[in-house]
Amino acid sequence: MSAYYMNEAAFDLPAGFTDRTINHLEASAEDGSGIAILVERARLPNGTTLREAVSRRLGESRARWPNFSILFERATAVAESDAIDVGTRWRHDEGMVYTRQVHTVLDGVWLILIGETALEDRELCDRTVDHVAASMRRIQ
Repeated sequence: MSAYYMNEAAFDLPAGFTDRTINHLEASAEDGSGIAILVERARLPNGTTLREAVSRRLGESRARWPNFSILFERATAVAESDAIDVGTRWRHDEGMVYTRQVHTVLDGVWLILIGETALEDRELCDRTVDHVAASMRRIQ
C-alpha cells in the first residue's frame, strides 16, 4: 500500500493503481471572458517518446474536433524538464475554441497542462498558461 495525497486529505491505496487525475480549474474575468486550466496525468505508452505521444494526441484531436488546426508547436522546458508547447484552435457549437497544451514528463508521469478559452480570449489563456508553466516545480 502507498499513501495517496490530495489537497484536503490522504488515504491508503492498494498496489496496482495508476494516477489518472485531472485537475480542472475555472475562472471568469470582469469582462465576462473565461478560462479553464486543466492538469492531466497519464502514462506514456511503453516505448513511446513524448514527441510521439503528443503527435498521437494531436491526431486524435484532429479527428474529433471540427476545423481543428495547430497554430504552433515548439520545444520548451517546465520544471527543468523538456516540454512541448502546442497551441490549437477548433470549432465547438458555441464558436471557435483556443487550447494551449504544455506536455512534459516529471518523475515518469506524463503531465499535460491545458488552458482553454474562446479564441478571442487567446491572450488571456497564453498569459495564464505561461504563468502556471513558469511556476511549476518538482515537490519531491
